[in-house]
Amino acid sequence: QDFDRDGVPNGMEFALAQSTMPQPVVQNGALTLSYMPNPVFLEWGTLKAQSSPNLVNWTDIPANQMVTNPDGSVTVSAAFSGRGFVRLQASP
Repeated sequence: QDFDRDGVPNGMEFALAQSTMPQPVVQNGALTLSYMPNPVFLEWGTLKAQSSPNLVNWTDIPANQMVTNPDGSVTVSAAFSGRGFVRLQASP
């Protein structure tokens, strides 16, 4: 459900502790995504960053491509040759 009708499902807004979806950017030749996980959600749920070359086959982005920033946000990077996509998956 999306009670505030902003296009972001309520569950994802809660998991991210923000009301807008983070937008990926190309940085140093990699697709980079920064997001703010909600610590309360992380007590019982998981939030995974995933990458795909084709929007069909998704792979979890490994821990060595993730950085937790001083403010608690997380930045993930996925290198691609050609097309590339990243997404966040929240699950209880």
